[in-house]
Amino acid sequence: GLQRAVGLDAGDAVPALITALSDKTVEVRFLAAGTLKIIGQAAAAAVPSLSQALGDTSWHVRHAAAEALKAIGKDAAGAVPALIEALGDENAEVRFFAAGALKAIGGGAAKALPRLIEGMTKEAEQMRQACAEAAAAICVDAGAVTVPVLIEALGSENPEVRRLAVTALKQLKRDGVSAVPHLIACLASDDQAFRKAAADALAAIGQAASEETVPQLADALGSSNVEVRFLAAGALKTIGKGAVAAVPALSGALADKDSGVRFLAAGALGSLGVHAVPAVPALTTALGDENVEVRFLVAGALQATGRAAAPAVPALGKALGDSSPHVRRAVAGALKAVGPAAAAAVNELIAALQDENAQVRHLAVGALSAGGEGATPALPALVSALGDSDPATSEAAAEAVVAVSVAAGAAATPALVAALGEGDATTRRLAVETLAQLGPRAAAAVAALAGALGDPE
Repeated sequence: GLQRAVGLDAGDAVPALITALSDKTVEVRFLAAGTLKIIGQAAAAAVPSLSQALGDTSWHVRHAAAEALKAIGKDAAGAVPALIEALGDENAEVRFFAAGALKAIGGGAAKALPRLIEGMTKEAEQMRQACAEAAAAICVDAGAVTVPVLIEALGSENPEVRRLAVTALKQLKRDGVSAVPHLIACLASDDQAFRKAAADALAAIGQAASEETVPQLADALGSSNVEVRFLAAGALKTIGKGAVAAVPALSGALADKDSGVRFLAAGALGSLGVHAVPAVPALTTALGDENVEVRFLVAGALQATGRAAAPAVPALGKALGDSSPHVRRAVAGALKAVGPAAAAAVNELIAALQDENAQVRHLAVGALSAGGEGATPALPALVSALGDSDPATSEAAAEAVVAVSVAAGAAATPALVAALGEGDATTRRLAVETLAQLGPRAAAAVAALAGALGDPE
């Protein structure tokens, strides 16, 4: 008869069901709790009575009461003290559904967090999982108020508890900022997976709260523990542009004795782009690193600083002779990004036009084009590059011939006149068109142009 109450308006049924929870008959109390579960959130007025029912002499009633509170959800927050008690119930099903109810309540059940964490260490597998899920849901919903408990949990001997704590802190992001020193300490853990998880949490917090997190990670780059330095550098790399305050420390880390730390430091500086300009001197030195992957990322970081990398041009020119085509490609890209200052490496760039790697040749052409007037000595080599086997390089060479010639003016005329007499039809046509752009500045080419009137093309 009680279950027929759900056919009524929920607001009309709940008072009768609350009364029935105190009935002297176990079956009536059980059915009343079960019906309140069916009504769900609309049964919020029954929370005090359901809390009392968690202490019923019958485990069936206690179980049904816990399920009803779970169905009510966040509005059942008033039952949290009773649910915490129910986590110690002698019946496993009652304990399980009490954990489920706390999960459904979410942030309003923050006081239950220590007890749930304890349950993760003492209960059977199914209950441990229920406690973990409830704890995670509470942390995400409650936010910063759970951080002190999570900090304590980071030091647990139980790996599941530590995993819960670090995962929750990662999800809390800015709200977890007070845990940063403790997470940095975790980077020295013997548990490799936990160390990695702590670094991920630091990166997530740092992306949301770089002002508070980055200086502490920068300090960690000076740790005597290589794992701490490695993971701190990785977290700073993930944080990206928010890690600008760490530039001095990352510059120093380019000289770390561990190649992994140097690799991540170079990657972190690369992700900072123009904000890494103060690191240009250290990056210039690091172009000579013994590790090819480090050299590659260093060149990329210099490219990201753009024209501010001009002081590195001599070293970049030398690095065009690197044994790795990947490094040479990155170096040529950096020289292209430097702009007119790249002309200081004109001889090395001319040599790079003969590189076996097409991408290196293409980027070297681009760097010479960016070099403007200073790249005038490269005009004969650029004219030769018009015949490059790589179509992209050949096309770029044509654009470079025009760009350098226009910038150089009369100084470009000898190379263009030579092209009129030595090149194929495409080259001769380009020479004529470029001289036309020079206008009066190409006066010295008049005789050659007159001779070209008899060209078969």
